[in-house]
Amino acid sequence: MYIRIHSPSGNYRDSCSDDFLNEYATNIFKWIEEGKTIYVYFNNTRGDAFNNLKTLNGLVNDNKLWHKKI
Repeated sequence: MYIRIHSPSGNYRDSCSDDFLNEYATNIFKWIEEGKTIYVYFNNTRGDAFNNLKTLNGLVNDNKLWHKKI
């Protein structure tokens, strides 16, 4: 599955909020649990794409660790 995330305002310069990324992380975790391979592309390359990716990756991994503890 390929996910393309645009900047919130559409101008390619903004950063995605943590709430927005957390919502995606929850969905991505569910899809991974279903056996799907997920690729995410951030289209806010003039903005904070790299940091948004690091945040999203951390949130997905936190979900994995949290679920292993239960």
